Amino acid sequence: MKKNKKLNKWIEFCVNGFFIISILLFVFVNTVQYFGINLYIVRSGSMEPEISTGSLCMINMNYPYEKIQCGDIIAFESGNMLVLHRVIQVTDEGLITKGDNNQVDDGMTTTEVNYVGKNLGAIPYLGYFVFWIQTRRGKLMFIAVLMFSMILEILTKEGMYQAIQTKE
Repeated sequence: MKKNKKLNKWIEFCVNGFFIISILLFVFVNTVQYFGINLYIVRSGSMEPEISTGSLCMINMNYPYEKIQCGDIIAFESGNMLVLHRVIQVTDEGLITKGDNNQVDDGMTTTEVNYVGKNLGAIPYLGYFVFWIQTRRGKLMFIAVLMFSMILEILTKEGMYQAIQTKE
């Protein structure tokens, strides 16, 4: 009986932890967007080791172009891609950028026209999870895990309730 009690406590801890993490992630994503911060997934290693592939970056869309300085990491549009690189030089024409892991600069000038925002920080590897959860398989798996967790919680609670009643 003692072993069952420990197992039930462990299951309850895991299920509650999963729910809390899910809710916190949901609140975080929606809160930052409210304040003009968009989340982007890093898909290349051009900024390693500072920002790893698979990181989730927080881009402040409201950060003024005029305040960007050398050393800042910015997001800008290049063709149909969004690029996240470090500013290595500020000129009259615009911003010269380069990936930390690249040998040469980007060969283009970022202006106010293609500037998107300033990077506030990155959460390593969380982008992999966010990317996966956006796929059909990811959504189905996430919903299945949530449902399984709820069922497990109900069964655990009912099992505890029955054990208490049979004890009395």
